[in-house]
Amino acid sequence: MSILDMLSQITERMRDYGITVLDYQQGETSLRLCLEPVGAPDSVPVAATPVLSPEIGHFQHMPDILDGETVRAGVIVGFVIVGAMRLPVLAPSSGTLKLTPLPEGGLVGYGEPVGTIATI
Repeated sequence: MSILDMLSQITERMRDYGITVLDYQQGETSLRLCLEPVGAPDSVPVAATPVLSPEIGHFQHMPDILDGETVRAGVIVGFVIVGAMRLPVLAPSSGTLKLTPLPEGGLVGYGEPVGTIATI
């Protein structure tokens, strides 16, 4: 086993146990390893609520609502077209919208997710 493999294993173990500094001495040889402490993420989405199709049909995006945009509950994020009817697809909650990559006019099933709303 090479010294690089050993250092890799040692640093993995240090991270596993939350150790940020390790001093090692043997005779005249010494080694000091320092790792940056792992911080908590800035923000973690608490929940991702699916945005569901109300019916079988062809999905049409709202041109003024973009992927990654913050939306409020009840906002129309698109339509499902069934024959001559246009059924609104509503945001079920407030948060950041992540649309499923569907082509314009792509076929969706009843209750099929067309996106998610991430709330923080």
